[in-house]
Amino acid sequence: MRKNLSLLIALCISVTAMAQVQSPEQFLGYKIGTRYTPHWKVVSYFQHVAANAPKTVKLQQYGQTNEGRPLLVAFISSEENMGNLEAIRVNNLRLANLTKDKAAPNENAPAIVMDGVIVKNALYWRRQNIRGEFGSSAVALHYEPSHFENTEAVVLVGGFTWDEPFKAIRYVSRADESNKVTTQVQVSTPIIMLGETYEQWASSDFYLSTALSPNASRPENRKVMIFGDRLAAEDFHFQVFNRWGDLVFETNSLDEMKVNGWDGQGRRLSTGTYPYRLTGLDKTGRPFERKGVITIVH
Repeated sequence: MRKNLSLLIALCISVTAMAQVQSPEQFLGYKIGTRYTPHWKVVSYFQHVAANAPKTVKLQQYGQTNEGRPLLVAFISSEENMGNLEAIRVNNLRLANLTKDKAAPNENAPAIVMDGVIVKNALYWRRQNIRGEFGSSAVALHYEPSHFENTEAVVLVGGFTWDEPFKAIRYVSRADESNKVTTQVQVSTPIIMLGETYEQWASSDFYLSTALSPNASRPENRKVMIFGDRLAAEDFHFQVFNRWGDLVFETNSLDEMKVNGWDGQGRRLSTGTYPYRLTGLDKTGRPFERKGVITIVH
C-alpha cells in the first residue's frame, strides 16, 4: 500500500497543471497518509485521472489478484510518447537483449573512414531511451550475410554522431550459424555500425625488422622495431624465445616497440636466430598475429 500511496503522490505532482484532474486529497476527501486507503479507492482515483487526461495517461489492466482485484499499470508521459508506447516497449526489450525479433537495421549508413580504413556497405542501429539518451549495454545484433560482399571483412564499429570519428568495438564474438554478432563488453556509443572494410591494410601498414647487430655502425640496425599504424595499442603482446623455448624478452607496449624497439641486450644473447610471436588487434578490432625469427649478429 505504501507503493500505491507513493505513486498517488507522484501522479498528483505530474497532473497539477490539468485543472479537471483532482488531486488525491480532493478525490479521496482526506490527506494522503492520514488514514488507510483501500485498493478500490486507489483504482478509482487512477480511473479518474485516466478519464480526464486521456492524451497523457493510459490505464491498462495486466491481471488480477487471487481475490479478483484488478492489477493495473499506468502509463504517464508526453502525448508524443503515448502515441509510440508499443515501439518504445519493443525498443527497450531489444536494448536489454530480451527479444528474439530481428530489429530491422537502417541500411543507408554513410561510408566512414576509421583509423585510415574505409568502412562501407554498412547496417546501423541508433540506440536511445524515451528521453533520447543512452548509457551503455552489451549488444547482440542479427544480420543477413547476403547484405555483405565479403563477410570475412565485416567489422563492428561505434560512434556518438556522424560528425565524429568512429572506433572499432573490441571483444566481439560472431556466430555464423545464427548470423549474430555479440559484444563481450558494455558499449556506450548510441550509433553502432556493422560494415565491411573497403580497403584492406597493405603490407606497408605493418613492418617488423627482424635482424639486429649490437655492434652495427648505424643505430637503427642495433635493434628490432615495429613500423606502421595497422596495430591498436590494446592487447599488444610481443615475445622472443631462444632455441630451447625459454622466454628471453617480452613486452605489452606497442609504443615501446615503435619508439625504442628491442636491442637484444637484456640477457647478453649470442649470435643466432630467436623465434618471436606477436599478437594483438588491428585498428578494425580483428585479431592480429605474426610469427617468425629474429636474427642476432655480433
